[in-house]
Amino acid sequence: MIILLAENSVVLSEHLTKIKTNGKKELSFISWERQNQIIDCIAQDISTTITTELYKGQLFSISIDSTIDFSRKEQTSFIVRYVDENTGMVYERLIAIEECAYTTGIDLFELFKKNMSKFNLNWTENLIGQSYDGAANMTGEFQGLQSHIKNIN
Repeated sequence: MIILLAENSVVLSEHLTKIKTNGKKELSFISWERQNQIIDCIAQDISTTITTELYKGQLFSISIDSTIDFSRKEQTSFIVRYVDENTGMVYERLIAIEECAYTTGIDLFELFKKNMSKFNLNWTENLIGQSYDGAANMTGEFQGLQSHIKNIN
């Protein structure tokens, strides 16, 4: 991860070269814990940029899909689509991937509300579209995620 980032960062590249030259005499800050901290910082910065753009444009749509990952856990992705107020460009951005132990419509609705709250998105006022993969728990007329959102939105 750090080596990949160093390809586009002169400062990081110089730091890695210094570590290789000096060996383990100095702190390197490239442990897996530090790498995870760097990833978290980058993720936070990206999230802030996306939510700032969303707040300006206000209106957005959501695309939600789930799949089973390599460890056989259900992962649900949340993608927002919005228009950048300054450029008029339409953007689709992944804002979250959440593990979802239960996949009923109401469970997905709770997960949806959690993520809307996490990003401080006023979905009851500004959500103008929904997109799903067609599974009954997502699109069901009475108990699917879509129906729970429509009942409030």
